[in-house]
This record gives sequence, C-alpha cells and structure tokens, in this order.
Amino acid sequence: MGNSPAALNAYLAMSGALAEGDLKPADREAVYLAVSVGNGCQYCVSAHTVIAKKAGLLEEETLAVRRFESPDAKRAALLEFVRKVIAAKGFVADAEIEAVRTAGYSSGQIAEAVGYIGLATFSNLFNHVNDTELDFPAAKELES
Repeated sequence: MGNSPAALNAYLAMSGALAEGDLKPADREAVYLAVSVGNGCQYCVSAHTVIAKKAGLLEEETLAVRRFESPDAKRAALLEFVRKVIAAKGFVADAEIEAVRTAGYSSGQIAEAVGYIGLATFSNLFNHVNDTELDFPAAKELES
C-alpha cells in the first residue's frame, strides 16, 4: 500500500475514522476477523486473531468468530448480520437490520459494522493481489 499514498491514506483514514466510532474494539475485531475468513485472507485472519485477543477475545472466541459465531448472544447477532450482508452483497431485509438492532446495536454501530466489512474487504483483496507475506503467527486451523 505504501507504493500509493492515495491507497494508503484511504485505508488509514477509514480505519482511523471507524476506530473513533461506538462499536467496541472486540466487536470491531470480530467483524474484521469474520470478513477476512469469508474472503479467504489468511494474512488478515492471522493478524486479526492476534489483534482480537488484544481487544479481549479469548482463543476459543476467535475460533468461534471465524465460524461467524460467538458465545456472546449480542455479538452472535452482529456476526449473523455480517454473514448475511456478505452473502447478500448488502441486500438484506429490514428484518435483518432489526434483528441486530434488537440484539442491542445502535444504527450507528450497524453502519460502522458495514464500514468494517468494506475496510476488511479492501485489505483482504490488497493482500491477495500482493501475496502479502505472513509476518504474524499463523492462526490456528479450524477443526472440521
């Protein structure tokens, strides 16, 4: 990304803006991690497993998140919403938005989750195009 100040600035600006939002760090990392799994980005799965742990998730929670699940009911609703947004390319029913809102997320936090879907996808695709070398400990393999 450093080869293009515009691309780097876009990533950093969006990342910085979203970090100032209302979504808790553990929820932000859960979304980023789940999206990275969905996009098959081993680099981001590994990196955001480490970062998610720093944000308070335990190892078993990171493994659950990678299956779009969580032992926390509120976060599980967020991850289900993220899964549906990705699967439907954003064309989700009002009931899907209402379900995540009923779980306890505000409209602003839902908007931030969609922002993290976009940010993670940008990062994932960038890593795929550039075959970014893994400089984090590899994430533990999921059991079948």
